[in-house]
Amino acid sequence: MNRIFFDTVDIGAYEVTQPCISNASFQPSEERLPLFRLLKNPITGHEHLTFLADQVVDNDVTLQIFDLTGVLLTNKFYPKGNNQVLSLSPNLRAGVYVAAIASGAKKQVLRFVVAGR
Repeated sequence: MNRIFFDTVDIGAYEVTQPCISNASFQPSEERLPLFRLLKNPITGHEHLTFLADQVVDNDVTLQIFDLTGVLLTNKFYPKGNNQVLSLSPNLRAGVYVAAIASGAKKQVLRFVVAGR
C-alpha cells in the first residue's frame, strides 16, 4: 500500500493493481466510457450537485459522496427511468470530495470542489 502526500499532509492510500506500461494496445470498452458529467465544478456549499448522463442509463443508479478520508457522506439511489439527471443538495463544507456513481456494471468516480459559501 502506498501513501499520497501533499506537502506534509497524508491525503490517502492507493494500491497499484496493474502495471502502468503494457504491450497490449488500448481498446476502449463500453464499461470504461464516462457515464455522468458534473455540470458545475466547483460549486458553493449551498448549490445543488447536478450530474448529467452522457449516454442512456438502462439501470438503477447509486450516487455516493465521500470526503478525502473515505468517509461516506451521502448515499442516494435513483430508480431506472428517473436517472438521466442526478441532483442533490449535500450541504458540504468547503473542500474536495469524491462522487462514486454506479449503474449496472458501469462505475465512475469524479472529484469535485466545494468553494466557500
